[in-house]
Amino acid sequence: NNASIYVMGSSDSNKTDEDRSLSASLIRSHGKQALIGLSTFGVGPRTAARILRKLHPDESSFYMDLIEAQKLFIKNKKYWKL
Repeated sequence: NNASIYVMGSSDSNKTDEDRSLSASLIRSHGKQALIGLSTFGVGPRTAARILRKLHPDESSFYMDLIEAQKLFIKNKKYWKL
């Protein structure tokens, strides 16, 4: 079983595998809203999951949360080492 093999030093690849798995799970459970969230600039799977977990009384509050997450990403990305 290849799934049980652990490779040292592959934390980045494991992280991207986790992100892919989370993205797939979000799309399965939330459908179109997950696709919209994941396609928003600066919104990754973890942020999309956090936004999708919130109860949005209407569609506009969902979009406002996405815009706020995008603005936060743009504001903070200059401090990151990529």
